[in-house]
Amino acid sequence: MKQATLFDRSRGKEGVQPEGFRYEENFITHADLLPRVASFSRYEQDAFRQIGVNEYRAGAGIGWHKDNPEFGVIVGLSLGAPATMRFRKPLGKAWERVSHVVQPRSIYILAGEARRGGSTASRR
Repeated sequence: MKQATLFDRSRGKEGVQPEGFRYEENFITHADLLPRVASFSRYEQDAFRQIGVNEYRAGAGIGWHKDNPEFGVIVGLSLGAPATMRFRKPLGKAWERVSHVVQPRSIYILAGEARRGGSTASRR
């Protein structure tokens, strides 16, 4: 069975609750999101083993990193404000870099070369 991980990059540590999170005026449970994310990603719901919830305030983000391979495929949601996802991979002694703006209320999958070939970073 393939393993997938759902990350919501719109809520912060202080807002994390095991059963869900607040978005705008709604409380969203993980059970509300899971069927939608599974349908989009074409993974079975039971393939998801972890849900991580993070909030990045305006101007904040995460630096270059590689997620642990144990996470498998990552499905991300952007709920708050636009964020720039940056990707890089080694190209000889330099880096090949690509940026993509993730719009609010969008969903994305990180798999394959995006997970194996380099590293990612993001900022609001």
